[in-house]
Formats: sequence, C-alpha cells, structure tokens
Amino acid sequence: MASQYPKNVVTKKGLALISECIAMNKELQFTRVVIGDGDVPKGKNINELNDLFSPKMELPITKGINEGNGQFLVRATISNKDLQIGFFPKEVALYARAEGGSEVLYSYTNGGDRVGFVPDKSIPIESEIYNIRTIIGGVENVTAIIKDETFVTVLDLREAFEENFTNDTTSIDDTVIDKNSTLARLGARVAWVKKYFKERFNIEIANVLKSEDFDNNVIRAIGKKTFSGLGVNARFSNPNSWFICFGPLFFWLIIQGGATGPVSSFTGPVKVKFAINFAVPFGVTLGANIVVADMVGIDKPIDRDGFWYSAYSPNGSRDSGIGSWYIAIGRSS
Repeated sequence: MASQYPKNVVTKKGLALISECIAMNKELQFTRVVIGDGDVPKGKNINELNDLFSPKMELPITKGINEGNGQFLVRATISNKDLQIGFFPKEVALYARAEGGSEVLYSYTNGGDRVGFVPDKSIPIESEIYNIRTIIGGVENVTAIIKDETFVTVLDLREAFEENFTNDTTSIDDTVIDKNSTLARLGARVAWVKKYFKERFNIEIANVLKSEDFDNNVIRAIGKKTFSGLGVNARFSNPNSWFICFGPLFFWLIIQGGATGPVSSFTGPVKVKFAINFAVPFGVTLGANIVVADMVGIDKPIDRDGFWYSAYSPNGSRDSGIGSWYIAIGRSS
C-alpha cells in the first residue's frame, strides 16, 4: 500500500536552528533525509528527539524548493537497489545545519502502521518520491544539499524543462539549462530531437518517434537511476559530433548529430564519420549551412560508421565549400 504520514514536526533543535539563522543571517542547509522502522514510545514528545529510533536508509535529496510563506519542500527518492533487508519505512527524518555549523535533527514524522513495505533488492521496485514540507519561519537563505550521484526524478526533469527549456527547435543551449543537472540537459535534448524529427523528418523514420510518450518514457527510465546503472552513454561537449545511446531499456536506440564540414572538391562524395557506430542505421537527415539555394544529398547507402554526401548547385552539378549539419538515428545492438 502507499505510505501515509502525518505532518512532520520541527524539533526543538530545529526551531533553535531557525532562530540562529535569522539572528546571525546564516544560510539554513538541509543536509539529508533518513528513514527507519522505529516506533515512538508512548509519552515521548517528537519535538524533543535528536535522532531516529531505528534508522535504516539515507535517501538522496533531489531538489529543494522554497514555497514561500515560511515553507520549504525537500524532495528525496527511495530505491531498494542496494537494500539487503526489507522494512517498513515508518520514520522519516530531515536533518539540517546552519552554514558552518553542526547537523541536527530538524523535523520528524512517523507513519506507524500506515506505511507500505519496502522489500530487499531481490524484488526491484519503482523509485518513489518523498516530498517533505517543513517550516523555515523567517529564514531567507535556505538550500538543500544535493549530492553529485543523486537520483533525478521525472518530476525534477519536467520542472527543469519548464524553467529552462523553450520551444525553439533551432538550437539547444546547455548553458541556459540547470548547470548542476546533466540529466536535465540530456532530457532537454531528447525532447528537442523528438520534436525536430516529428516536424521535419520523413514519415517512415518519424514513426520511430511518433509516440507522444517517447520523451516521457526515456526520461522516466533515466530519471530514476544513474547513467552507469542503465547503460546510458552521451556526449554533448562537441556540437559538431554529439550522441545519445539509451542502452538496453530502450532497445539500444542511438540519436546523434553534428556538422559534416565543407565538401573540398567537385570530384566525388565525402565520407562523414558518426560519433558512435550503429549496429543498425535507420536514417540520416541533412541540411545545408551556408547557401539556401544549394542542396546536400546522400550518395550511397548509409554505413554503420558513417555516410557519404555531396553538395549540389542549383543546376545539379557537384559544388564545393558548402558545409551541412546532420541528425542520424539507429540502434547500437
């Protein structure tokens, strides 16, 4: 069953932390979320707690949101991929510190018998989001500490799109997307490439990306795990040669693109090497960079490691000095 929790209670030490941050103009930093299977003894006041009764797992924090009106949302994610023994996550504890200070138990809640069981890693489960809302009073500078190898959820990525991604399909500028989220940059490119193919590529190839859920499904798959856990491989550092390989969960789909460079002579087609080899190439689309009246075209069947192309003048003869861009799609297995 889905876990249900009462509102979390800010501890005395948490309230003291609020006072300290306000009085000394310090940053309030939420450091970690811990869950456990302990019970609150009868007569014990939650606001006097210093720790969980039976801690079992630390959850990665994926996002912190200042919701205004003295409230802050800390989002964490639970996964059982490394869990040796299953348990009931009754306790949810949020820890914090003043900038440069020691960590304390900031708030606590206990769901008792209203929580679902988390099995050990032999029974994989979908990662679940914990949204922990807590009061911060009049503290103005608040942040959540997000670790480098944290999980990123579908919700996190979708919010990143809303904040940073436009509908302009002419380019993707990674610098305007959250610089701390590699997955958000990847997800933005997935959405852009999908839109581009739907609008400009031929119908046969577009059917591969026809589903409205394509980008959602890719993000859902990558958003709950790290790159290494899914076999996702990507490189966007070179705009002239970039790729995304989505790994086994999405049938080894590869989307890649870049610039071909100019044709250097009239004598024949030029071979363009892919950033990553295909096992099964589906297709390539080309566009001229410089002169609209000139055309570029593929001269031979697409190879696994690249394709041959030529530039043509309006009268049909081969031209030179014209570069082009390309987007290719295929599978790596």
